[in-house]
Amino acid sequence: MSLRVFVLVGQPLTRQAVEGALAPISAQLHIYHDPIAAVPAMQDAAWDAVVIETVFLDGESINQLLLMMSRRNLPLVSVGDRAKAESHLCNYPAARDHVTLLGTATRGDCQPLMLRLASLLKRLVQSNKPADTYSDCVDPATLAPEKTGEPARISAGETEVELLVIGVSTGGPDVLAEIFRHLHPLRVPMLIAQHMPADHTASFAAHLAREFKIPVVECGDGPIPPVGSVGLLKGGRDFVLKRFQDCLTLRPIEASGSNAHPNIDTLLRSAAKAGIKALPIILTGMGRDGASGSKLLEDQGMPVWVQTPASCTVAGMPLATLEEVSNCAVLAPDAIARRLNNLYGFAETKYSAKEQGRL
Repeated sequence: MSLRVFVLVGQPLTRQAVEGALAPISAQLHIYHDPIAAVPAMQDAAWDAVVIETVFLDGESINQLLLMMSRRNLPLVSVGDRAKAESHLCNYPAARDHVTLLGTATRGDCQPLMLRLASLLKRLVQSNKPADTYSDCVDPATLAPEKTGEPARISAGETEVELLVIGVSTGGPDVLAEIFRHLHPLRVPMLIAQHMPADHTASFAAHLAREFKIPVVECGDGPIPPVGSVGLLKGGRDFVLKRFQDCLTLRPIEASGSNAHPNIDTLLRSAAKAGIKALPIILTGMGRDGASGSKLLEDQGMPVWVQTPASCTVAGMPLATLEEVSNCAVLAPDAIARRLNNLYGFAETKYSAKEQGRL
């Protein structure tokens, strides 16, 4: 049985993103461009999920759609202007429990939006269908065809890990290049918090993806990028992690008093608060960002990795983390990549016990 997804969109790029996101899933897309015509369709059919572009979040017709959606407990994804969606949805408290807000396709590129939609919709609709009617396919745009394996929540020894978080500052581009040179697509989602201005991170993500053949996308508002890809947090602002119906999401917040953004401690503390099993990897950088957040996660039983101080451009952040955290794995950049591949990669790559180190 196919999943039935109700789609109300206007922009061609948004439609392209929705179609691409659901291509790997056994799904029937029913796409509408007119809210008035969409109302009877919503009434007359059973749906598994709803995607609405925020340009349509106005008027009586959309009010009827939201009311029907909330009564049926359908997951809704709103694509577009997040502030507009939040303003309209405040009148529908019952609907808000089932709503996730995403940005929109920009500058003619629907790929980042498609990746976020793919991750979110698969997780949202999975809980609404029996296991034998759900195809847990990985978005083919994110992985080489031959790669297979289980998605997130990988056990390393006795420690379950559902998210990898790299925190890095001064010297980051060079050390990330060294890690990516040896890195394979992973079965656990990865986020990178690189201290960087807002207008630099999109081009840096594109550079990493182009040079090292691993999908890297700028992210920061909505679901984290799916398994097999890497999310680089948008520069110049701070973010928190939240859990929504088994989906990990990012939300922007007012910048902290720190001069470095995205703030690594803010991100890690939010993971600890939400009970997210995140593994922090603290790399080169000035100051202490990442140390206190890593300590909170260690207190919850999570392993912590740091770059060897001798290999850092500036060793402040790894040294501060070593002061705070009682049991860190201290690894050179190439060893970090090999260990990630060995513990969380799709391929069965074997390394010696000396190379693996101890979690």
